[in-house]
Amino acid sequence: MNSFRFETYENVVTKHHLGGSLNWVSGAQWAFLKNLNDSKTTIHSTRMIDADTVEIIKRRDQNLGLAYRYLGMDQQGLYERVTINRKERTTAIDRMDANWWQSEAFIGRRDLFYPETRGTGAEKIAFVRHDFWLFKLKKFGVQLYSNWDAWSYKRAFKS
Repeated sequence: MNSFRFETYENVVTKHHLGGSLNWVSGAQWAFLKNLNDSKTTIHSTRMIDADTVEIIKRRDQNLGLAYRYLGMDQQGLYERVTINRKERTTAIDRMDANWWQSEAFIGRRDLFYPETRGTGAEKIAFVRHDFWLFKLKKFGVQLYSNWDAWSYKRAFKS
């Protein structure tokens, strides 16, 4: 028996290279300090996972929208988790979302930065964006917009 099943959500992964002149440490520092001067952002918790890995969770105060309360849609960016691993030289920024029907926040998007050596032997910072359970009609726009985010990250890491 053949049955047609149409999936409305999917995981979307995009990858970019930010350039060879950047260092992974500048990305880790930027991720840690991002939005700390904003009055709506507070550090919720910090913890050392092991000798080389630190996790910082930031909370962003925001009004919960009508779509969150009455339609059950996700409230995006309620928390942000930054995980810095010195041994592997990686930085992960997780956008934590909330939903009326779930008691705890969940990962909606992960931006991962790590050094990568390509064919020329030069080390470049790779940027991988993973959107979890993205509505299919948003896929093209999110992939296109990730190019803008890669450019923005490159500028932020240089400063």
